[in-house]
Amino acid sequence: MYFEEAELENFYSYVLSKKENQDKKVLVGYNGVDGKEVTMSELREDMNEIRDIKKFKLKNSHKGVDFYDNYYRK
Repeated sequence: MYFEEAELENFYSYVLSKKENQDKKVLVGYNGVDGKEVTMSELREDMNEIRDIKKFKLKNSHKGVDFYDNYYRK
C-alpha cells in the first residue's frame, strides 16, 4: 500500500472531484488512528455535509439558533 498525506484543498480539487476516482478506496483517519476504508465518493459526500453544517451554523449563529438542537428535534 502507498500512503500519502495531502492538503485538503488540493486533495478535494485534484482527486475527489474527478469522476474516474469515485469508486477508488481511501483510508481515512486522524493522525493514523482509527483508519476506515471508504470510497472517494463517500468521502466527498461526508466532506460536503460537514461544510454545509458549518455554513448553516455560522449563518445562524447571530440569531441564537442552535443548529444541532433544531436539527435533532425534527
